Amino acid sequence: MNERDQRLHSVSITPLNQWESIALDDHFKTHLMPWKGIALQQPLGDHVFGYVLSGPARLTVQQRTYDLVAGMFFAGPPEMEISGGTGILIGGSGEAPIFLLGGPIEENGRLRYIDGCMDSLLIAPVSRGSACLNALYFPKGTDQTMHTHPSVRVGLVVRGGGVCKCATDKMQLRVGDLVVIPPNAVHGFTTAETGMTVIAYHPDSNAGSTDDDHVMLNGTIVDGVPASQIDSIRTQAS
Repeated sequence: MNERDQRLHSVSITPLNQWESIALDDHFKTHLMPWKGIALQQPLGDHVFGYVLSGPARLTVQQRTYDLVAGMFFAGPPEMEISGGTGILIGGSGEAPIFLLGGPIEENGRLRYIDGCMDSLLIAPVSRGSACLNALYFPKGTDQTMHTHPSVRVGLVVRGGGVCKCATDKMQLRVGDLVVIPPNAVHGFTTAETGMTVIAYHPDSNAGSTDDDHVMLNGTIVDGVPASQIDSIRTQAS
């Protein structure tokens, strides 16, 4: 089994400095490209998400340049150039977000997850089903319930450390380690005396807005009736 096939079928953990560009799945066209100080300029798909593990770094998008520090994240169209520092670029198929730049990430997550863990949605899906970027926060003493995900997950350990439990193995996690979890692979995470923060890319989502359900539509009221319930005034597909 070659390296790509192994990552398609089992949980893999690899230090950032040992990674090369690799395609991870055929359905969502997920493509991972770490950078290590060298300028990159390569389309990875319909969209690109990125995270800066160490800085400073310089990002060029649509002929504009932005100086980045560790902990910052971004997303946008695939034509990006990044140099300096270290981090990951993740590309895939599907709707590209408007160019977004944020961070550094916070010390704690905002949304309750499972087993005491917290989550922050760093870059939300453009619409329901689109890709997104999260920060997962595992407090010390975590023993996470074994679980699966319906699509591939790409994670980067950015703080602390822990252990990834798989069906047949346990693998140590440290800052800079990249975790690839294939669809439906059983796994869970544990921590001991220190917590852990992981940046997680999802190529799809079961949350987000649709043409029939979004903030602007739901919050527009005509004579006491939400616009979402008045077909005669709703914008129709062209």
